[in-house]
Amino acid sequence: MQAAPTPLHPAFDELVGSWKGSNKVYFGPNQPPVDTAEIVGEIRLVSGGRLLEFSYTSTFKGKSIDGKLLISYDGKLKEYLMTWVDSYHNNNRILQLTSGRDAEIDTISAFGEYPANETVNWGWRIDVLPKVPCEARGPSQLCKKCDALNLTECGGGNGLEILHYNVPPGEEGVLGIDWALELVQ
Repeated sequence: MQAAPTPLHPAFDELVGSWKGSNKVYFGPNQPPVDTAEIVGEIRLVSGGRLLEFSYTSTFKGKSIDGKLLISYDGKLKEYLMTWVDSYHNNNRILQLTSGRDAEIDTISAFGEYPANETVNWGWRIDVLPKVPCEARGPSQLCKKCDALNLTECGGGNGLEILHYNVPPGEEGVLGIDWALELVQ
């Protein structure tokens, strides 16, 4: 029996297109980025509209990198599921992340673990922060897009920020990667 398509986040359709921006990589808390490079990618709906796929290319210290971030939302369990592969950051591993059940639909965030060494796992969290185009005519009314995202006011742009946090055992997350993106088409 084939499963019916799951409801997607209201902003997923707005994220489809070509994106370009900055890829900042950090190696420690309260430190400037160790590298800043251009990132270029394409977001599209795949698997019958069930998954959002971000395929991208960038560089780290002059070496080419590429990767994919897949995002799904299980409307029945109210859970975000993500997988991330990247030719630099996780080499030959597929990082699997989940929000856990009963996640707020307007918070696209998921957590997973990776082996830091042979005996210890560290955590990794990815937050996806869409800034969808706004259709409001004034500050006292919400457009349908902002209302669907449960925002209290309109005013977003054609932007998207994807933040990656490295989470050492027993500690808070530390910003590791910041993708600040603008829609180009």
